[in-house]
Amino acid sequence: MTPEEARLELDATTLRPNDASAEARDKAARDPELGAWLARRTELDERVANAMDDIVPIPGDLHMKLLAMSGLPLPAKKKAMPRAVMWLAAAAAFLLMFGGWWWTSSMNGQWRSEALASVKLVQYGMLRLEHRAKKLDDLMKLVASTNTAMPQSLPAGIMKLATYGCRTVQIAGKPATIVCFEIAPGKEVHLVVMNQADLASAPPMNRPEFASTSGWTTATWSTGTQSFMLATKEDGELLKKLFT
Repeated sequence: MTPEEARLELDATTLRPNDASAEARDKAARDPELGAWLARRTELDERVANAMDDIVPIPGDLHMKLLAMSGLPLPAKKKAMPRAVMWLAAAAAFLLMFGGWWWTSSMNGQWRSEALASVKLVQYGMLRLEHRAKKLDDLMKLVASTNTAMPQSLPAGIMKLATYGCRTVQIAGKPATIVCFEIAPGKEVHLVVMNQADLASAPPMNRPEFASTSGWTTATWSTGTQSFMLATKEDGELLKKLFT
């Protein structure tokens, strides 16, 4: 397990650390940088959860959505969960819609985990699409008069996919766009578009790096002045075929 794979897993379980694998927890204990990040991330989630207590009502099924986002098996019956855990997803959605995650600038190089967290909120309907169209060209025309960053160049396999729509978010304190495609009938794949210059550790040029964590498969790469993450919960082979 690489530090980044451990980070992605730990990011989904900061308020219930025993749900993370022993390998990920051991990695955090042995890696000073990862351990320091986990301490800051956990403290942030706890502070935000407490602060949100008097702001947002808790949906009754929020804990089930949080479990689904983490990639963990859903229980046969709904079980009561700590109030702080239930607030995490609501707080995450609130922060992403109104100014992004309150992380320090040192986290800029770890944009991948935050990008995937944003994708999960879109996947499970906790962040709604702002613009909708069935074709990428139509979607780009729809947002042409806005400040929405759209992909300047994509592999042909992705360009052929139908689209659902897009929305803007904040990732690592910088503007980004999530474009949702249909990778298979009724199945989604999400593209995160960012300015490469905004990233301290941008992915390689024109060479996708694939990773899998908690039921998600991702590909990250850069082209021109932009960097991308493509993420899906569907069969990872479907994602890889988009680049062949």
